[in-house]
Amino acid sequence: MVWLFALPIVWWAALLLGDSISPGKNLMELLPVLTEKLNQPFRIHFTEYTVKCLFLCTLLYGIGVGIFYANQKNYRRGEEHGSAKWGDVGKLCKKYRDMPYAQNILLTQNFRIGLNCYKHRRNLNILVIGGSGAGKSRTFAIPNIMQCNCSMVITDPKAGARRFRLKRTGTTQMIVRNQFELEN
Repeated sequence: MVWLFALPIVWWAALLLGDSISPGKNLMELLPVLTEKLNQPFRIHFTEYTVKCLFLCTLLYGIGVGIFYANQKNYRRGEEHGSAKWGDVGKLCKKYRDMPYAQNILLTQNFRIGLNCYKHRRNLNILVIGGSGAGKSRTFAIPNIMQCNCSMVITDPKAGARRFRLKRTGTTQMIVRNQFELEN
């Protein structure tokens, strides 16, 4: 709405221009007349061209304002290099965990995600991939197996997780399906 403050100036210039125009004058003949009109800026006479000049100057000013607002960019001054901030593990954990500690999937030592996927709208399917000795079983699989809070499909070719569970609890309590023995 700031552009409305300049509109009276545009109308004043249009009134001076309308008073200066006469038939048969080109731009070079119009400039000395405009200079003379600017020496007495408030001496305005209405002619047949005044209304046309008011309309034309207002239209051109409106087009200019429209172009100005259409070409504005969404700049965020002071954030030229991004506005990302480091996440706080505690805040994220509060957002995604469920209150009974056993009803969570452990992702790290300090971060867990609840089994109620409707609460946090995140997928709970997890695929653990890593090279030999990367700690997939020790750091992720075994802590979640020990919680026994949901159904799991575990591919354990060396039976390390089964042995650990047997040593810790005295029972496996797992349905073991041996895929390596093929029948003819």
